[in-house]
Amino acid sequence: MPTQQATKTVCVPEALFDYWKPEDEVSRKLTELSVLELLREKRITSSRAAELLNVPIHDVLDLMGSHQVPYLDYAPGDVRAESALLAGAIGR
Repeated sequence: MPTQQATKTVCVPEALFDYWKPEDEVSRKLTELSVLELLREKRITSSRAAELLNVPIHDVLDLMGSHQVPYLDYAPGDVRAESALLAGAIGR
């Protein structure tokens, strides 16, 4: 189901429109960048991002990759801890 759309006024420097071509793509691009930042800040999930962008989840994962937004974000030591748990579970 498509996400409900709203029209709001946002003030941005006019010079930005020199970089946003074609102008009919501005709304989509700003939405995409906003969603990517929310993902980066861990404020939404990739599933929610797919809903907001009205695209399949694999498109969100591709978009995240092309903008260096990590899908998995392990803290230092987490990989070792999970590897040890997995090794114990499979008897190694």
